[in-house]
Amino acid sequence: MILKETCMHTATCEKAKGLVSGGIAPIDLVSEVNSYGLASILLAKCLGCNQAFKFDTSPRLESGNFDVNVRAVWGTLVTGNGLSHLNELLAVLDSPGLSRKSFLDIEMKINNWWNEYLQADLDRAIEEEKEIAVKNGSFHQGL
Repeated sequence: MILKETCMHTATCEKAKGLVSGGIAPIDLVSEVNSYGLASILLAKCLGCNQAFKFDTSPRLESGNFDVNVRAVWGTLVTGNGLSHLNELLAVLDSPGLSRKSFLDIEMKINNWWNEYLQADLDRAIEEEKEIAVKNGSFHQGL
């Protein structure tokens, strides 16, 4: 959404339009505000009026975690690896790693998501089995 806002700004900012007509890009990527594992928050500015725009390099999930970090942890776990393996791979790629706290937080959230999903699936299966048993009259009433 921020990209749309930035584009709309450059279309309406008179000073930015003047820069464009002179062949100058009106938006400049200024810096990385913060880094969160594989995700970053970047700062861009309009060179016409100095309005600042912050960009997340990865969408945030409802959990508050960056999508790219959750995918990295999930991929690491399903391949039978852990934090040290992930960070070693990321170091080879010259990419920032995840902190132990972030990794464990995401790992716990993934665990909770799977537990919720599996419990719901088991509950559905139990109800389905009950319906089949009642329909076929093959159930025992009593204790």
